[in-house]
Amino acid sequence: YYGYISAGGNQTSGNTQTQALNISGTLTYRKEEHRVIWDGKYNRAQANHEDTANNAAMNFRYDYFLTRRFFTRASNLSETDQFQDLSLRDTASFGLGYDILDRQFQRISVAAGPAVVYQDYTNTASTVTPSTTWQLGAEFRFRGDDVILFHRQQGFYDLGHGSGTRWNADQGIRVSITDNWRINLEYDVRYNSLPVAGKKTTDTNIIFGFSYDIKP
Repeated sequence: YYGYISAGGNQTSGNTQTQALNISGTLTYRKEEHRVIWDGKYNRAQANHEDTANNAAMNFRYDYFLTRRFFTRASNLSETDQFQDLSLRDTASFGLGYDILDRQFQRISVAAGPAVVYQDYTNTASTVTPSTTWQLGAEFRFRGDDVILFHRQQGFYDLGHGSGTRWNADQGIRVSITDNWRINLEYDVRYNSLPVAGKKTTDTNIIFGFSYDIKP
Protein backbone atom coordinates (compact mmCIF):
# COMPACT_ATOMS: atom_id res chain seq x y z
CA TYR A 1 0.00 0.00 0.00
CA TYR A 2 1.06 3.59 -0.57
CA GLY A 3 -0.50 7.05 -0.68
CA TYR A 4 -0.47 10.45 0.97
CA ILE A 5 -2.54 13.06 2.78
CA SER A 6 -2.17 16.70 1.69
CA ALA A 7 -3.29 20.07 3.04
CA GLY A 8 -2.80 23.63 1.82
CA GLY A 9 -4.36 27.06 2.04
CA ASN A 10 -3.86 30.73 2.73
CA GLN A 11 -5.25 33.61 4.77
CA THR A 12 -4.98 37.38 4.26
CA SER A 13 -6.28 40.32 6.32
CA GLY A 14 -6.46 44.09 5.99
CA ASN A 15 -8.30 45.75 3.12
CA THR A 16 -9.19 42.30 1.77
CA GLN A 17 -9.89 39.28 3.93
CA THR A 18 -9.51 35.93 2.22
CA GLN A 19 -9.24 32.36 3.38
CA ALA A 20 -8.67 29.16 1.42
CA LEU A 21 -8.38 25.53 2.44
CA ASN A 22 -7.63 22.42 0.40
CA ILE A 23 -7.52 18.90 1.82
CA SER A 24 -6.88 15.83 -0.32
CA GLY A 25 -5.66 12.29 -0.04
CA THR A 26 -5.08 9.12 -2.01
CA LEU A 27 -4.41 5.52 -1.04
CA THR A 28 -3.62 2.47 -3.18
CA TYR A 29 -3.74 -1.06 -1.77
CA ARG A 30 -2.60 -4.06 -3.81
CA LYS A 31 -2.75 -7.74 -2.85
CA GLU A 32 -2.19 -10.41 -5.48
CA GLU A 33 -4.83 -9.88 -8.22
CA HIS A 34 -6.77 -7.22 -6.29
CA ARG A 35 -6.12 -3.47 -6.25
CA VAL A 36 -8.16 -0.79 -4.49
CA ILE A 37 -7.59 2.93 -5.14
CA TRP A 38 -9.28 5.66 -3.11
CA ASP A 39 -8.85 9.41 -3.42
CA GLY A 40 -10.79 12.40 -2.15
CA LYS A 41 -10.57 16.19 -2.26
CA TYR A 42 -12.24 19.15 -0.56
CA ASN A 43 -11.84 22.85 -1.48
CA ARG A 44 -13.25 25.81 0.43
CA ALA A 45 -12.50 29.53 -0.04
CA GLN A 46 -13.92 32.81 1.27
CA ALA A 47 -13.42 36.49 0.43
CA ASN A 48 -14.67 39.13 2.87
CA HIS A 49 -16.58 36.42 4.76
CA GLU A 50 -18.47 35.20 1.67
CA ASP A 51 -17.90 31.80 0.08
CA THR A 52 -16.10 31.89 -3.27
CA ALA A 53 -15.47 28.15 -3.61
CA ASN A 54 -16.98 25.08 -1.98
CA ASN A 55 -16.59 21.73 -3.72
CA ALA A 56 -15.65 18.14 -2.98
CA ALA A 57 -15.05 14.88 -4.83
CA MET A 58 -14.52 11.28 -3.78
CA ASN A 59 -13.40 8.51 -6.14
CA PHE A 60 -13.27 4.75 -5.48
CA ARG A 61 -11.82 2.19 -7.90
CA TYR A 62 -11.50 -1.60 -7.66
CA ASP A 63 -9.30 -3.49 -10.11
CA TYR A 64 -9.21 -7.25 -10.62
CA PHE A 65 -6.18 -8.39 -12.59
CA LEU A 66 -6.75 -10.99 -15.30
CA THR A 67 -3.04 -11.02 -16.18
CA ARG A 68 -0.03 -9.23 -14.68
CA ARG A 69 -1.04 -5.93 -16.34
CA PHE A 70 -4.56 -6.41 -17.79
CA PHE A 71 -7.47 -5.81 -15.41
CA THR A 72 -11.19 -5.17 -15.08
CA ARG A 73 -12.24 -2.03 -13.21
CA ALA A 74 -15.33 -0.91 -11.30
CA SER A 75 -15.36 2.70 -10.09
CA ASN A 76 -17.59 5.33 -8.54
CA LEU A 77 -17.04 9.10 -8.54
CA SER A 78 -19.15 11.40 -6.33
CA GLU A 79 -18.95 15.20 -6.73
CA THR A 80 -20.59 18.29 -5.29
CA ASP A 81 -20.03 21.98 -6.06
CA GLN A 82 -21.91 24.91 -4.58
CA PHE A 83 -20.90 27.31 -7.35
CA GLN A 84 -21.93 24.98 -10.16
CA ASP A 85 -25.31 24.60 -8.41
CA LEU A 86 -24.45 20.90 -8.18
CA SER A 87 -25.99 19.11 -5.20
CA LEU A 88 -24.64 15.71 -6.27
CA ARG A 89 -23.18 14.07 -9.34
CA ASP A 90 -22.60 10.33 -8.91
CA THR A 91 -20.99 8.38 -11.74
CA ALA A 92 -20.62 4.60 -11.68
CA SER A 93 -18.57 2.86 -14.35
CA PHE A 94 -17.20 -0.52 -15.35
CA GLY A 95 -14.48 -1.25 -17.86
CA LEU A 96 -11.14 -2.71 -18.81
CA GLY A 97 -7.70 -1.35 -18.06
CA TYR A 98 -4.02 -1.91 -18.66
CA ASP A 99 -0.88 -0.99 -16.70
CA ILE A 100 1.45 0.33 -19.39
CA LEU A 101 4.17 0.76 -16.77
CA ASP A 102 4.19 -0.77 -13.30
CA ARG A 103 7.63 -0.24 -11.86
CA GLN A 104 8.93 1.13 -8.59
CA PHE A 105 9.62 4.59 -10.02
CA GLN A 106 7.32 4.74 -13.07
CA ARG A 107 3.61 3.98 -13.26
CA ILE A 108 1.19 4.55 -16.15
CA SER A 109 -2.30 3.05 -16.15
CA VAL A 110 -5.26 3.48 -18.54
CA ALA A 111 -8.87 2.26 -18.41
CA ALA A 112 -12.12 2.83 -20.30
CA GLY A 113 -15.68 1.53 -20.43
CA PRO A 114 -19.42 2.28 -20.08
CA ALA A 115 -20.84 4.38 -17.25
CA VAL A 116 -24.05 5.85 -15.88
CA VAL A 117 -24.29 9.30 -14.28
CA TYR A 118 -26.85 10.68 -11.83
CA GLN A 119 -26.94 14.48 -11.60
CA ASP A 120 -28.94 16.60 -9.18
CA TYR A 121 -28.71 20.39 -9.55
CA THR A 122 -30.31 22.86 -7.15
CA ASN A 123 -32.36 24.57 -9.89
CA THR A 124 -33.23 21.71 -12.28
CA ALA A 125 -34.71 18.23 -12.07
CA SER A 126 -32.31 15.34 -11.46
CA THR A 127 -31.27 13.19 -14.43
CA VAL A 128 -29.86 9.71 -15.04
CA THR A 129 -27.78 9.44 -18.22
CA PRO A 130 -25.80 6.65 -19.90
CA SER A 131 -22.20 7.62 -20.47
CA THR A 132 -18.72 6.41 -21.35
CA THR A 133 -15.54 6.98 -19.37
CA TRP A 134 -11.77 7.04 -19.81
CA GLN A 135 -9.21 7.15 -17.00
CA LEU A 136 -5.48 7.82 -16.99
CA GLY A 137 -3.00 7.80 -14.13
CA ALA A 138 0.75 8.47 -14.33
CA GLU A 139 3.49 8.89 -11.75
CA PHE A 140 7.21 9.36 -12.25
CA ARG A 141 9.78 9.45 -9.43
CA PHE A 142 13.24 10.97 -9.72
CA ARG A 143 16.33 10.93 -7.49
CA GLY A 144 15.00 7.82 -5.81
CA ASP A 145 11.62 9.18 -4.78
CA ASP A 146 12.74 12.70 -3.75
CA VAL A 147 10.80 14.28 -6.64
CA ILE A 148 7.43 12.96 -7.84
CA LEU A 149 5.57 14.15 -10.95
CA PHE A 150 1.96 12.98 -11.24
CA HIS A 151 -1.06 13.26 -13.50
CA ARG A 152 -4.56 11.89 -12.86
CA GLN A 153 -7.35 12.28 -15.40
CA GLN A 154 -10.91 10.99 -15.64
CA GLY A 155 -13.29 11.95 -18.43
CA PHE A 156 -16.86 11.20 -19.47
CA TYR A 157 -18.84 11.50 -22.68
CA ASP A 158 -22.57 11.38 -21.98
CA LEU A 159 -24.84 9.65 -24.48
CA GLY A 160 -27.98 11.68 -23.72
CA HIS A 161 -29.13 15.13 -22.54
CA GLY A 162 -27.03 16.93 -25.15
CA SER A 163 -24.13 14.45 -25.21
CA GLY A 164 -21.97 16.57 -22.92
CA THR A 165 -18.30 16.00 -22.21
CA ARG A 166 -16.81 16.27 -18.70
CA TRP A 167 -13.29 15.67 -17.46
CA ASN A 168 -11.19 16.28 -14.38
CA ALA A 169 -7.38 16.49 -14.46
CA ASP A 170 -5.03 16.86 -11.48
CA GLN A 171 -1.30 17.28 -12.08
CA GLY A 172 1.65 18.54 -10.13
CA ILE A 173 4.93 17.95 -8.37
CA ARG A 174 5.75 16.70 -4.85
CA VAL A 175 9.25 17.27 -3.44
CA SER A 176 10.66 15.56 -0.36
CA ILE A 177 11.54 17.77 2.63
CA THR A 178 12.39 15.20 5.29
CA ASP A 179 11.30 11.64 6.10
CA ASN A 180 7.65 11.30 4.99
CA TRP A 181 6.98 15.02 4.53
CA ARG A 182 6.80 16.73 1.12
CA ILE A 183 6.02 20.13 -0.34
CA ASN A 184 3.41 20.15 -3.14
CA LEU A 185 2.46 22.29 -6.12
CA GLU A 186 -0.67 21.14 -7.95
CA TYR A 187 -2.81 22.44 -10.81
CA ASP A 188 -6.35 21.08 -11.14
CA VAL A 189 -8.76 21.51 -14.07
CA ARG A 190 -12.44 20.61 -14.18
CA TYR A 191 -14.34 20.92 -17.48
CA ASN A 192 -18.05 20.54 -18.27
CA SER A 193 -19.16 21.29 -21.83
CA LEU A 194 -22.81 21.69 -20.73
CA PRO A 195 -22.92 23.63 -17.45
CA VAL A 196 -26.16 24.97 -16.05
CA ALA A 197 -27.28 28.38 -17.34
CA GLY A 198 -25.00 31.23 -16.30
CA LYS A 199 -22.04 29.02 -15.30
CA LYS A 200 -18.67 28.68 -17.02
CA THR A 201 -17.42 25.48 -18.59
CA THR A 202 -14.00 25.39 -16.88
CA ASP A 203 -12.82 25.66 -13.27
CA THR A 204 -9.13 25.71 -12.34
CA ASN A 205 -7.33 25.60 -9.02
CA ILE A 206 -3.66 26.13 -8.11
CA ILE A 207 -2.78 24.47 -4.78
CA PHE A 208 0.37 24.94 -2.71
CA GLY A 209 0.72 22.89 0.44
CA PHE A 210 2.33 20.04 2.33
CA SER A 211 1.74 16.31 2.34
CA TYR A 212 2.57 13.26 4.44
CA ASP A 213 3.36 9.95 2.76
CA ILE A 214 1.51 6.80 3.78
CA LYS A 215 3.69 3.74 3.23
CA PRO A 216 4.90 0.59 5.02
